[in-house]
Amino acid sequence: MAPGSVAIGGDGDVSARDPSGGKPEGAGTFARIVSTRRPPDRVDELQREVQARVVPIITNQKGFRSVVQAVNRQNGKVLAGSSWDTAADREASHAALAPIREELMATAGSSPQVENYDVVFADVRVAAGARS
Repeated sequence: MAPGSVAIGGDGDVSARDPSGGKPEGAGTFARIVSTRRPPDRVDELQREVQARVVPIITNQKGFRSVVQAVNRQNGKVLAGSSWDTAADREASHAALAPIREELMATAGSSPQVENYDVVFADVRVAAGARS
């Protein structure tokens, strides 16, 4: 496998590693993590809203790489993460996403916490049939 390439196995596993021992795939990527809480019985509602309203916007932003949402159904904590080619792309996407983020959080009566990170490692495996 070439350095920095992505291997997709017959079972649908995707592994992004640099076998040359250099910088791991994902290094040099920039991430945003948004966290909030909802009543546990409303996390699925938020997931549907994010998928319907946020994903179409975020995936069309310059430098977009990935988005993931995770929920804790016991306590209602919701995390959404996105990754970007450059810090500038991540920051530019904020203008397109902030209004809808604020609207979604206002309906929940909560304020999102938004944090920015540098990605130092990524190994992503997608189960067969789980791709959207």
